[in-house]
Amino acid sequence: MKVFIILFLTFVNTMVWSQSGVPTADFSLSESNICSGECIEILNTSTSNSQTWIWDFGTGANPSSYQGQNPGLVCFSNPGTYTITLTASNAFGSNSTSQTVTVTANPSVNGTISDTLGGVYVEIPDTTIYMYQNAYLWGSGIPSGGTMAWYPSGVESNQIQVANGDSLTVNPFYTTYYVVAYNLNGCFSYDTVLVNVRFNDSIRVAVPNSFSPNNDGKNDFLR
Repeated sequence: MKVFIILFLTFVNTMVWSQSGVPTADFSLSESNICSGECIEILNTSTSNSQTWIWDFGTGANPSSYQGQNPGLVCFSNPGTYTITLTASNAFGSNSTSQTVTVTANPSVNGTISDTLGGVYVEIPDTTIYMYQNAYLWGSGIPSGGTMAWYPSGVESNQIQVANGDSLTVNPFYTTYYVVAYNLNGCFSYDTVLVNVRFNDSIRVAVPNSFSPNNDGKNDFLR
């Protein structure tokens, strides 16, 4: 009986001791390097003796602050470095920890249909061409140093890669071409160019209203 009481008191004292004292704040991030407009998930891993949690995600984050154990998704629209701070508290005091998230700007991209007029490059709006005619597509992106690709009708398997700023000559079957610019961090933006492909209606089939298959002029009807 005495052994049981001693063990029980030891267990109680251990539990009380583990729940007393200042908590240790800690958390994990799903990602620490993202692109503008993306979100991350934050998981609170503070010690179990924490009773309250206060989060600060920095100006420009959505949300910019939160009170509670797990904030869930936090989104960042603007590029920059954001400092995320968690303060965990209980009756014995508080403890804080911080981590940073780097948000990279998405590249800009512009897709146009190009043509030359007297040797001078000009941009023309979305256009209509006939089948078997060529269309000259032009893509430009900022910043340079990344990669650029065209996707006919948005089909990824039909990717056509070109150097930044180079034109692409197509004999189109698809009507919508997507141009996508990727920067070195994997962030991307896209633009679309519409090429309306028409059937060539200049070819006509003429059917005579009468003819004589055997040249006898008799019983000649087109049925």
